Amino acid sequence: PLPPARFEVSPEKTTSTTLQVRWTPSSGKVTWYEVQLFDENNQKIQEVQVQESTTWSQHTFLNLTAVPSPVKDIGIAPNSNSLLISWSRGSGNVEQYRLMLMDKGTLVQDRNADKRETSSTFHGLTPGHLYNLTIITMASGLQNYRWKLVRTTPMEVSNLKVTNDGSSTSLKVKWQKPPGDVDSYNITLSHQGTIKESKTLAPWVTETQFKDLVPGRLYHVTISCVSGELSAQKLAMGRTEKVRNLVSYNEIWMKSFAVNWTPPAGDWEHYRIMLFNESLALLNTTVGKEESHYVIDGVELIPGRQYEVEVIVESGNLRNSERCRGRTVPLAVLQLRVKDANETSLAITWQAPTGEWEKYIISLTDRDLLVIHKSLSKDAKEFTFTDLIPGRNYKATITSMSGDLKQSSSTRGRTVPAQVTDLHVTNQGMASSLFTNWTKALGDVEFYQVLLIHENVVIKNESVSSETSRYSFHALKSGSLYSVVVTTVSGGISSRQVVVEGRTVPSSVSGVTVNNSGRNDYLSVSWLPAPGDVDNYVVTLSHDGEVVQSLITAKSVSECSFSSLTPGRLYNVTITTRSGDYASHSFSEERT
Repeated sequence: PLPPARFEVSPEKTTSTTLQVRWTPSSGKVTWYEVQLFDENNQKIQEVQVQESTTWSQHTFLNLTAVPSPVKDIGIAPNSNSLLISWSRGSGNVEQYRLMLMDKGTLVQDRNADKRETSSTFHGLTPGHLYNLTIITMASGLQNYRWKLVRTTPMEVSNLKVTNDGSSTSLKVKWQKPPGDVDSYNITLSHQGTIKESKTLAPWVTETQFKDLVPGRLYHVTISCVSGELSAQKLAMGRTEKVRNLVSYNEIWMKSFAVNWTPPAGDWEHYRIMLFNESLALLNTTVGKEESHYVIDGVELIPGRQYEVEVIVESGNLRNSERCRGRTVPLAVLQLRVKDANETSLAITWQAPTGEWEKYIISLTDRDLLVIHKSLSKDAKEFTFTDLIPGRNYKATITSMSGDLKQSSSTRGRTVPAQVTDLHVTNQGMASSLFTNWTKALGDVEFYQVLLIHENVVIKNESVSSETSRYSFHALKSGSLYSVVVTTVSGGISSRQVVVEGRTVPSSVSGVTVNNSGRNDYLSVSWLPAPGDVDNYVVTLSHDGEVVQSLITAKSVSECSFSSLTPGRLYNVTITTRSGDYASHSFSEERT
């Protein structure tokens, strides 16, 4: 017979433990159909015979259980204290994964992963340690697994030091064992990329030595911590002994400096001293082998510039050298002066020095106290100090800096003293005196200058103590207007002036005469003019406290008269002298 035309699985009738298949009738004569079920490994699981049918035939396999497939392609991304695990999913059904990390049969960490996950990370592990990783695939109560040996990356050594211990032909290497597991150390010595020697040492060794090296040569030492197939490297450098302790020094020289050194071990003929400005050689000379000091003063050097000195030990055709940098002292700035000042600030200006410098350090001191200290760019040519105390004497210093060398220039400046405040002038009812008082000025004050001015002429000029806040003027002209000027002085610098005006009380008239001239309705009044300044006179005639008549006369007039008075009545006469807002009075009486 022919096979069925269609043979298929019925998905809607298939579960986790059953599988239904169906097919169409075959052409020709059929007695029965034989249906076989195989697993993924092509092993026959079940076999059944189904009778022939003229319509669709079907069969359901029951009680199916299949072991899940293990994961594939396990990948490891090691770190010193963690492992990133990745995998590919196997074929078939998976419900979840279980990851187990073992250390010599002991479970270290255990975690479950969702069936959709394909990676997981273990943390808190020992560096360089070998673990057994097992990934278990679970489905329908069954499981399958795959395992792999995995290792964390070892850590690099610490405190790696390469020293020559005074030797010109050997280097000593020391280190500290890192935490975690180490199988061995691989140590290589190289020069300019070429390996000169290589060693493998046991994990408990922490030092070694390389011998028969070239004096004065710079070597690279690489030490690798090896654990299994993984390693961690650390690099250090060391130089065999040559001219030692080559240093430059300079404290005062602006066009020269000196170098010192410690002689090397062994025999040599002399030293060669070379001086470079960048790549240009400025000096090439030799000195005897007994020297260990040289002053570079035969070359016209630029103040503040950095140069390079090479000291070469020569013996026949053999040479060994060491270099250091030296610097000349920079020049101080020129024409440093105070440009401007007010009560709370000082502005200074200067001209740049010749030569080279890197920056300026500017400072301001108040007596021995450093008030301001800051760095300025090399292009700065002025600076203003702010928030200062009025009237105070400060010292401003600007320092040219080149490396650690410096040169300073200083100048002194004083802020403008502050004005007094609340200046008042009163006469206290006196015709020949004025009294003034004020609130002391802020800041530093040496004394106050007090002026009394009358009609644009200074008639009094006094200096009073800084502790004083009042002053009085006497023997003044009555009724006169005066100006009082108070100025704060500190170190020869005066503040802005504070000016107020005050007036003495005018004097009263004298020699008052009142006469009726024999008339019954008339009184005449005369007087002698008051001394001092007078604006005018007011003559008031009153009876029983009530004003009857009042006349205002010019200061040049010294008499007046009243008429149409009541016969036989006694009248009071008041003559008021007026000057500004002040007045004085003279009194008399007479009867018509």
